[in-house]
Amino acid sequence: MQWREVSIDRKIELLLVIGGLILAGAVMKNGVAQLWQMDAQTTAMKGQLAEMKAGGAQVDTVITAMNRIASSMEESAKQSKAALDYTIEKSRLDQRAWLTISQAVIQVPIVAGRTSDITLTLKNSGKSPALKMRFRQAAKLVSQLPTGLMPKVPLSKPVESVSVIGPDGTSVNHFTLAPLPAWQVSLLDSGKGRIVTFGTVIYFDIFNIEHDTTFCFFQQELAKTELSPCERWNEAN
Repeated sequence: MQWREVSIDRKIELLLVIGGLILAGAVMKNGVAQLWQMDAQTTAMKGQLAEMKAGGAQVDTVITAMNRIASSMEESAKQSKAALDYTIEKSRLDQRAWLTISQAVIQVPIVAGRTSDITLTLKNSGKSPALKMRFRQAAKLVSQLPTGLMPKVPLSKPVESVSVIGPDGTSVNHFTLAPLPAWQVSLLDSGKGRIVTFGTVIYFDIFNIEHDTTFCFFQQELAKTELSPCERWNEAN
């Protein structure tokens, strides 16, 4: 059949089909181009993501390294502080004041109804002055030497500004033993009792740190003026 013999309606129909095929081909071509473009964009995005991931790993590595450095510096700072504190404490111990009782003497003879004087000599064996010295002292008649913890002793008359004891210096403190009745003096005479004096010396060093020295002395023989140290309660810090 020749083209001229085809009816107009059939020709129009054929032209529409051809036009539709051409249009469909153009649409497919455009779609394929868009797919190629999307694929290229996806590939590029994958590359960027890979770069970002690699960059993130590098950042994590840097952060980890910085944390290690910070931890090392913190540990070094702690060690340096500990060494400094040790040096300071060692220097304080070397330079501070140290008070001890070098001698304890009691006035004899002890007479019933009369007071007796107990004299303590303090010595500063440290390299700096002992400041603001105060006394807590007591004395009593006992049948045996003290055991256990030292009982609390009231503060004796404070000696503040005049109580500064220089290095290698001494200071004398007087304590009055209350009058003893005749029956207690008879216990001393028979050897069944003895006088014991005890207490605490409180003072500050030049670093404004408070210290205390506890002491305990007893009369070993009635006629002997110098007192002997007890086995307990003689300590210094």
